[in-house]
Amino acid sequence: MYKVVIIDDEPIIVTGLTKLVPWEKYDCVVAGTAFDGEEGLELIRNERPDIVFSDIYMPKMDGLLMAAALKSEFEDMELTILTGYRDFELLQQALRLGVRRYVLKLSLIHI
Repeated sequence: MYKVVIIDDEPIIVTGLTKLVPWEKYDCVVAGTAFDGEEGLELIRNERPDIVFSDIYMPKMDGLLMAAALKSEFEDMELTILTGYRDFELLQQALRLGVRRYVLKLSLIHI
């Protein structure tokens, strides 16, 4: 099974993704959740997940700084950024950091 970590400062997003997505159907298990970038970084280093879903704007450390810190440590990790912002510059920066997907939170309503 693939290990998934979800990091977002909005509890409703974390809870929603954890409970509403049928993770087993995709051969995944949620290994942990975090509510800020520093906590997320520590969780990722401890759990060594295959897939990470992370917000961009969070307390203590944003998702892009976290992605930059993890880039060399976890080359094969799939990182998806969740955001409420349609900002092309953020998208470009995320792609340069190795982010695989950039998902607008509005599109999560359809899950």
